[in-house]
Amino acid sequence: MRRGGRLEPSHGMFRGVATDRIVEFRVQGIRSLEDVRLPVRDGLTVLIGENGTGKSSLLEAVELLHKPLFHPNFLQAFNDEHGGLQAVLRQGASSIAVGLRLEGDGGAVEYGFRLAKRGLFAVIDAEWLRVQVPNGTYRDIIHREGAELRLLREQTGEVLLEPAAGRLFLGSIAPPAPLPLSASTTAT
Repeated sequence: MRRGGRLEPSHGMFRGVATDRIVEFRVQGIRSLEDVRLPVRDGLTVLIGENGTGKSSLLEAVELLHKPLFHPNFLQAFNDEHGGLQAVLRQGASSIAVGLRLEGDGGAVEYGFRLAKRGLFAVIDAEWLRVQVPNGTYRDIIHREGAELRLLREQTGEVLLEPAAGRLFLGSIAPPAPLPLSASTTAT
């Protein structure tokens, strides 16, 4: 459904969920970033800092959040393109975590995941998708700790789906097809 130039969900468990904009990124354990929350304000956000302060690491974390939508085997793509967990892991850390919060007309939405070392391998140790309900608390829609992953029915909490190990749940959903440009959005 299109309202005011925006696409909004019109059915299913995501009805009324925020679709407008990212308001915060969170990064833990990547290179020089121990635990960073980056608020994203309206307008332009600019990263400024000395060399080695984590600007590129923050952008790499943002890219990691994007990767599950376009790489069905997330861990393989992570290893191929980033050199694996050991290449990005902060010294002394045993895991990395990335997440974001969206806000808009509906309740806030939080998504994130954590990768951890298990012997010689990186594993998806946690994944979550939470929506804010009217009383201000958050309700899990997707929740994974260790090897357990559950997609929960919004009303009952019933487990609906458990994807294959080694994949992020959002990586098992096909990305939306690009929308065609209408005559009104084409430059003249």
